[in-house]
Amino acid sequence: MFALLLGLQLSSAKTSFDLQEQDVALLASKAVMLDRILVHYGPEAQEARESLRVNVIELLNRVWPQERKETSTWAPADGGGIALYNKIQGLSPKDDNQRSERSIALGMAINLGEMRWASASTIRSSTAIPLMAVEITWVTIIFTSFGLMAPRNGMVTISLAVCSFAISCGFFLIVEMQTPFSGLIHASSVPLREALKYLAR
Repeated sequence: MFALLLGLQLSSAKTSFDLQEQDVALLASKAVMLDRILVHYGPEAQEARESLRVNVIELLNRVWPQERKETSTWAPADGGGIALYNKIQGLSPKDDNQRSERSIALGMAINLGEMRWASASTIRSSTAIPLMAVEITWVTIIFTSFGLMAPRNGMVTISLAVCSFAISCGFFLIVEMQTPFSGLIHASSVPLREALKYLAR
């Protein structure tokens, strides 16, 4: 039963981690698509394109800092995306095509902001402290009973140590995957870095 519970927690943590990585890839693709729409709008949208590029650079620097000592956060900065929205809102369409593209671009800018906030709101540990406490107590009792009843020899000691290490690794993975933008295991920034090559070019 303990193995089943630990396995379910690992599966839940992995699913959460994969969803965050998918969000990064989706955000990158939407940023590139928004940039292409602004290109099609015309030279008047260049400032909005530059604002989009600055937003992506700021996101990369804040979420994936070069020095891991810095605090990483996926939540948008104060006013994040507002400057981009204002730039697009300030465009003056000259015909129906530009009017349509401006409306699409505004919708995509809003959608990007919603994605960031929705994704940031889900980054929290789903592992309740009481559950972790119960599991640790549970496994302590199990290993204590094994140790008391098993014969005292080197093979038993090594076996118990290996099993304890394996379970500890399981708990470690659960905690790490619940914080996908910090720690040793973190979501890749490659989609956004690839997208950055095409923004405002």
